[in-house]
Amino acid sequence: MASAMNGSRFSHLRPMDFGEILDTTIHVLKTGWKPLLLSGLLGAIPMIIYSGLANMLLPTSINSAEPDSSWFVRAVINADAGNFTDLTEMGGLFVAIMLVSLLLDLWLQAAIVVAASRTYLGLPVTLGSSLAEAGRRYPALLGTGLLIVLFGILAAIGLVIGGLVFLAFLTVPIGMGALAVYASFTIPALVIERADGGTAPIRRSFRLVSGRFWPLLGLAIVFAFFAGALSSQVQFITQLPLQWAITFGWTAGAAPILGWVLAVVTGLISSFITPLTYTALTLAYYDTRMRKEGLDLEMMASSGAEPR
Repeated sequence: MASAMNGSRFSHLRPMDFGEILDTTIHVLKTGWKPLLLSGLLGAIPMIIYSGLANMLLPTSINSAEPDSSWFVRAVINADAGNFTDLTEMGGLFVAIMLVSLLLDLWLQAAIVVAASRTYLGLPVTLGSSLAEAGRRYPALLGTGLLIVLFGILAAIGLVIGGLVFLAFLTVPIGMGALAVYASFTIPALVIERADGGTAPIRRSFRLVSGRFWPLLGLAIVFAFFAGALSSQVQFITQLPLQWAITFGWTAGAAPILGWVLAVVTGLISSFITPLTYTALTLAYYDTRMRKEGLDLEMMASSGAEPR
């Protein structure tokens, strides 16, 4: 009796069709918005800084009317004169920010998966607990992430050769897209199942996706289209008045401010799209395990333990 009562907390678990995955994604985002959206916002901060500096320092449509204000232009002029200090400092700054962003993204993507998983299962979760859980798995995440990058480089080279170079424009995007789908459950395998690092979570992802490739590819395409459409619409609405201001010369002296405004808007869009994407990924992972492994039945018959 006690086992049945504990297992009843998972009675809502069942395989979902595409519409149900979309609805449940929105429901999970609404229910667990604090850890999910705050994780997305934390991940957006380095890119806001990167984009803000790029808009302010590089020649763009925003500061084209004020070329002398561009650090990049001054750095190139100095480099022509034999002084590469500014160019080296600028390059180092952008590389450092990008590296921090990539390392932070991996941790926060895992934290979002943890938060989405626990919210979906009806378990308590906070921003701190999801970050802590992802942090405990970070060494394995980093090692596996580096392996995926290495495999991706080797795969891209193989696809270029396989396409006889001339057809690489077809073989590379198709092949890399397929590999991305097959490796998509790597993070859930690491943080939900607590799989060992290295190739183990990658192989686990490949096994789960096998036989479910086309539905998962369709789901990925639809969510990518949705996220892209949402992002482009918000950016268009934001940039339109700025472009008008630039056209009519109302932005004189305000280029740095406008650059940061655009960077913040882009970052806020990302802080919503990233949790949306990884929440949908987490639900697709559970849906796949329920279909292939009967996870829903196993958990309802369990003593209320989390899945492994």
